[in-house]
Amino acid sequence: MSESTALVRSRFQSVDQLFVRQQRKWFEVLFSAELKNAYEVLDEAGQPAFDFRETGAGAKEFLYRMLLGPTRPFTMSLVAADGEEVLRLDRPWKFMFHELTITDGDDNRIGRIVREWSWVRRIYAIEDASGRVIARFFGAFFRPWTFEVQSPEGAVLGAVKKKWSGLGREMFSDADNYSVDLHGISDPNLKALVVAGVALIDIVHFERRKQ
Repeated sequence: MSESTALVRSRFQSVDQLFVRQQRKWFEVLFSAELKNAYEVLDEAGQPAFDFRETGAGAKEFLYRMLLGPTRPFTMSLVAADGEEVLRLDRPWKFMFHELTITDGDDNRIGRIVREWSWVRRIYAIEDASGRVIARFFGAFFRPWTFEVQSPEGAVLGAVKKKWSGLGREMFSDADNYSVDLHGISDPNLKALVVAGVALIDIVHFERRKQ
């Protein structure tokens, strides 16, 4: 285990609940323009724990966001509150079978999230570093704001839930908030993969609704 991979495990070992709050700028709200995504991650006490930041700059990245929208390729970093990079998220362009590769700060693979085929349900396999499916995100058709984290056998281990923050706040902030329940997950690497998956879920399933 590399020093960086050990850092991932130590950062998520004791984490059971997180809240992810998208940071939206007034320019995006007023002009329906999609700038680089950024998310603040809070712990159970509401204190900053991590930040997601979509990286890259220039005309190419801008065109990707404008033309490809939620199918665009992107790279993100998850940085701890003390400034240390913990995870890197790389998403290639995919029209349907969306995927996200998660590595540590030294490019050691932590795992991958890839969408599986389903007519109406939203299902993503969560793979470990060797490609073994260790869990799934399961989004039922009649529960559009909830993605359960299920074991390969179907047991519910946790959930990612989009939180509606109230009419006034939604109208003026145009931001998405999520609660991430990790209480049934003991593996720190799986916790890290679930948290990383929030960014993919937000962009694929909720970004267009904000435009």
